[in-house]
Amino acid sequence: MMTSIKSLFSSFRGGNNSHIMDSLLNNEELTLEQLLDSDVELLSELRNQNKALIEYFSPKVLSQLLTYVLVEPLTDDIKQGHKYPFVCNEIISCEVPQILDHFFNEQGLLDQFFSFLNERQVNLTLAGYFSSIASILLRHNSYELLSYIHEMRDMGKVLVDHLYSTSVMNFIWKLMADEDHGNPAYVAKLDEMVEFVLGGYCETGRVGFFMQIVNSANMISALLRNHGDTTNWTYVQQAVSFSPNADILINCSLGTNQVLAEASLSIIEAYIGNLDVRNSEDNIVSNEISYLLELLCEKVPRYCEILKLPNSTLGMTRLNIIKILTGLMKLTFTEVKQSVKINKIPGVLIVINI
Repeated sequence: MMTSIKSLFSSFRGGNNSHIMDSLLNNEELTLEQLLDSDVELLSELRNQNKALIEYFSPKVLSQLLTYVLVEPLTDDIKQGHKYPFVCNEIISCEVPQILDHFFNEQGLLDQFFSFLNERQVNLTLAGYFSSIASILLRHNSYELLSYIHEMRDMGKVLVDHLYSTSVMNFIWKLMADEDHGNPAYVAKLDEMVEFVLGGYCETGRVGFFMQIVNSANMISALLRNHGDTTNWTYVQQAVSFSPNADILINCSLGTNQVLAEASLSIIEAYIGNLDVRNSEDNIVSNEISYLLELLCEKVPRYCEILKLPNSTLGMTRLNIIKILTGLMKLTFTEVKQSVKINKIPGVLIVINI
């Protein structure tokens, strides 16, 4: 039987790596750092399910590994600050079931892992590693991880406080979009998480970071638009459509802070986009006008006035308002129709487009 060159090469390389790794593992004084220095062989053997190597990663070793991934070193050493955190993250990314199971069999590992969020401001690179590992753990055992997070006090607020990190935002998105129905108690907290985000809009001192506002708006808008990808989108819809969050959105959209205005307008636009009354798989059928829509109808004249301001002062604010008014015109609610007719929105839009 003929053997392909590729197979021969893979076999030779695997044998070579196995020999190097076996030599390391036979050393009774082997340290994690020595393994991390042999990163190519280490990762290759993990993917090849080297049994002795997998057994080496006990809960104690994983605890040491997490230190490299989640704790910023005091000195800018190339290994301590760059190589070791990267390789440790790659070890978890190999998704070896026996290694990942340790996180759920030893709660101390999860406690250590999520203690990363206790810092008021985290390193953005390490936040990327945190999000990567958290997503892997969620994929490996979503029920147990969701149960653990649910039991953590104020977890929604803690996560949202770090929304200046796009990586943390991506993890929150995965939590919100998870379809594990085995933990309804956690699902009940989703609207709480959204309220924390929206509440930050009116407390500029608390938000503190431009990216926190942007990521908050992006996350909520994405959840509103992608209701087909998650069974939990209704919690987000309800959170934005009732008081006090609806009042916050409207007030910020008409305020002088451009960042807050654009963030709020983008959420409102995403919300309206899912209020089409046509009965189809892609549209959400609504029978009653929401509180947010009532406020929008009242503020239509204000939005029209903003559109008459000089173009150079508006930017994305102008575009988002046009999208909102266009979305309102597509709705068939009687109250909205009357507001559109009274304020002659179509005429305003035509003038602006010209």
